[in-house]
Amino acid sequence: MNSGSYVQLSAALATYDTIYDEVFVSVHERMAGSGFATKADISALMFWKRIEAKTFRKRLLETPDSEVRSITQAAFADGISNAERLNAMRPLPGCKSGIESRRESWRANHLHSEQTL
Repeated sequence: MNSGSYVQLSAALATYDTIYDEVFVSVHERMAGSGFATKADISALMFWKRIEAKTFRKRLLETPDSEVRSITQAAFADGISNAERLNAMRPLPGCKSGIESRRESWRANHLHSEQTL
């Protein structure tokens, strides 16, 4: 990065309102302290990111919180690679590969549409 870009980025960062990120910071601190995420943590982050995946949300909320905690605790373990972390998260709704998640969402929406006809 050239010095002009750094100055521009620094100037822009100085004007950034951090109020928007209070939810993110709060959830991050709670997860870092506990070593796992809860459904409430994940739901807060979905709200913060404005994720609109209805099928994913429904399946996550139907997953027992104890299961969410166990899965995320394994993913947050010390000494594992990022790939291992992602793999550990796969059992959670919405944490499969992007293509698999889109297929799953399409199937759920398609089946729902046929049932309402």
